[in-house]
Amino acid sequence: MKRVQLVEGALLTLMSFVSLAEGMRLTVYRDPYTLFDPLGPGRYILVLALGLSAVTVAHFVRAWRDRAGDGAAATAANRVGLKQVFRMVAVLVAYIALIQFAGYVTATVLFFVAAFYVVGVTPMASALLAAICTVCYYFIFVYYGNIAFPHGMLF
Repeated sequence: MKRVQLVEGALLTLMSFVSLAEGMRLTVYRDPYTLFDPLGPGRYILVLALGLSAVTVAHFVRAWRDRAGDGAAATAANRVGLKQVFRMVAVLVAYIALIQFAGYVTATVLFFVAAFYVVGVTPMASALLAAICTVCYYFIFVYYGNIAFPHGMLF
């Protein structure tokens, strides 16, 4: 296992433990001045933390299986992957900046189009997937979850 994979795994493990502890704390401790829904913040964080823990285990298993596959091809693939990571971070920063100005729906559509394009989806398919994902997230968070997202200055 390479040092990079070990550091990634250690960070994922740390985030998993912190998330699990916070989810347990929010599940056990109930603020008497706060209204909780059935899902509550604690259970939601616990589910996400368990998912992160599963990803951590999968990361370690994959790194252990692929330990013999080091070489020039892996180095070239890492360079391509690193460029893709930086592009995705730039897309995420642009989304954070745009959401206050353009609003949730517009910024989310543009974010998904750019994100799908960065990972290699064709432009037409990324536009279609962006529309589907935006509608799904809108119904999950805004319609069902009653979470207020920014409308932006344009609307």
